[in-house]
Amino acid sequence: MVILKDLSPAFTPGDYHFSIGTDIEEVDRFARLLGRKPTLIDRLFFPSEWREELPAARRAMSLAGIWCAKEAVVKAFAPFIALDIRQVEILKHPSKGYPYVVLHVDAPFARPFQLSVSISHTRTLAQAVAQLAVARSSMEVAAESPKNP
Repeated sequence: MVILKDLSPAFTPGDYHFSIGTDIEEVDRFARLLGRKPTLIDRLFFPSEWREELPAARRAMSLAGIWCAKEAVVKAFAPFIALDIRQVEILKHPSKGYPYVVLHVDAPFARPFQLSVSISHTRTLAQAVAQLAVARSSMEVAAESPKNP
């Protein structure tokens, strides 16, 4: 398991590759899944993401937003590594409330990165965006540096 967090000491835009992932879903789709295919929910979501104490309507909104965040993270990482949706866990910061990501992968990601996730929803739609900044390798930076005469 890899907990994603800011691993870089200072953020300099020229030293990073950027990638964005986004997703939007209808909340009703997740309300139907909750009613008709609860085992599918168990396969696609971690127990920590699947909060049974919420009322059914809020549970569908919450799952739709978490699904969108998972999809957005997979899409943001796609240029760098292939992730399966089941490797991405979206958690809520206990005191501040913002979402953060835990990756369940065998090997850690080789480069420092910064990842931000934002989730929004209405009664009918859920949407999420993931912004990823991956440190460029020292070879990439050197190749683009001006040559000394």
